[in-house]
Amino acid sequence: MSEPQVTVVVPSYNYERYLRQAVESAATQTDVDVEVVVVDNASTDGSLELARQLAAQYACVRVVSFADNLGIVSSFNRCLALPRGRSTVVLCADDRLTPGSLRRSVSFLDDHPGVGMVYGPVVQFGDSDSVAPSRLSRAAGEPVVYAGSDWVTSRCRTGRNALRAPEAMFRTAAQVAVGTYDENCPYTFDLNMWLRIAANSDIGYLPGTPQALYRVHANNF
Repeated sequence: MSEPQVTVVVPSYNYERYLRQAVESAATQTDVDVEVVVVDNASTDGSLELARQLAAQYACVRVVSFADNLGIVSSFNRCLALPRGRSTVVLCADDRLTPGSLRRSVSFLDDHPGVGMVYGPVVQFGDSDSVAPSRLSRAAGEPVVYAGSDWVTSRCRTGRNALRAPEAMFRTAAQVAVGTYDENCPYTFDLNMWLRIAANSDIGYLPGTPQALYRVHANNF
């Protein structure tokens, strides 16, 4: 198979309720060559069966399942071993991408070879599956390229994580160069990864249209 432009990996554990929305938000993206890999970590609900149904429905979807669950960091690292795409998005099974999200990020990375990761606004929502259209409509702005060292300094000065996760796309090669998620950082493993990418490359930001929807609910893990 040819190398896709982007791989969206979907770590999943007992999120049957949300999985279809997450997968379809990636599989139905337009004007981009995408593969979607659902990584099931020993779910005990109907998640794995649903994932296989989605793989049968969408040619770009494939499923990888594991017989054990070693925790969230291990789950994310399993995801990093699977992309064939030049770029990668990690989309948790309860989150969603917005229409056009992947095309916007891929186009930006194509135009800025020195950027290792790009991200944009994210909208937080809850158990209700609907999101008001007004929350997805924002004034456009000029994309920004931050020197990686400046981005690291800014994160350290604020002491806060600027990303949720689904709104970020990183070059697969940039991630491989810095290694996998650090299991010694169970609460900040994603930020740790992004900082390491920024130490090696520039970081891009796409203002305006939100890139993803981040769900907050009682069972977030």
